[in-house]
Amino acid sequence: MEMRPLFEKKYHLLEAKHWWFKARRDMILKLLRSTKKEAKLIDIGCAGGTTLKFLTKKGFSNTSGIDLSANAIKHCKSKGMKQVSCQDATKTNFKDNTFDTLISSDVVQNIPDDLQALKEWHRIANKDSTLILFTDAYQWLWSKHDESAKALRRYSLSQLEKKVKQAGWKIEKSSYWNMMLLPPIAIVRFLKNLVNNKEGDDLDLPPRILNRLITAWMKTENSLLTHINAPFGVNVMIVARKN
Repeated sequence: MEMRPLFEKKYHLLEAKHWWFKARRDMILKLLRSTKKEAKLIDIGCAGGTTLKFLTKKGFSNTSGIDLSANAIKHCKSKGMKQVSCQDATKTNFKDNTFDTLISSDVVQNIPDDLQALKEWHRIANKDSTLILFTDAYQWLWSKHDESAKALRRYSLSQLEKKVKQAGWKIEKSSYWNMMLLPPIAIVRFLKNLVNNKEGDDLDLPPRILNRLITAWMKTENSLLTHINAPFGVNVMIVARKN
């Protein structure tokens, strides 16, 4: 299910600068620390291609992406990305055992048949391939932001673990993400739900200094999460392997 047009436009504009996206790219890079730079990598739900561009700058030389949105793919191609295409993540046109590394951020919560999507990603993954998966945590955090993003659900860690295992993946790391900011984000969303019945989102860019401070805080938390798993957080993060 695609994002609402205005939300998608805003999403593309903020991908490069907003602390949320910058911190997640940093976490992805940390999770890729043992991945060979020539590994065949796909970003499933690549949006405007900011993550692909980031990984290319970090030396990954064989990257590609898919997204359900034609506008997103148009954004990618305008940035010079050629290995991108508009595809449904539940039924791609890739052959079996194509990719070494699969990344999916902010995707499964938008897919009606999330289990089928995870099975499809398992199909196109090589043996010993890695899946890095991020999605939204806790249904009680549901807000107008989720509705604008056309999300269908939020997950507990155990719910997502179950789906990933059912699809044939072996979980290597399972954690919540964005732990320390859960209390303020929960409060803000609760208050917004009380006073605002109109369409809305949480994608406003904070003042530059605050944006930098939160990014630095999140990067510190990311370093911690390479060694431990968080017991709570705004998002769910799973690293799984295809045997």
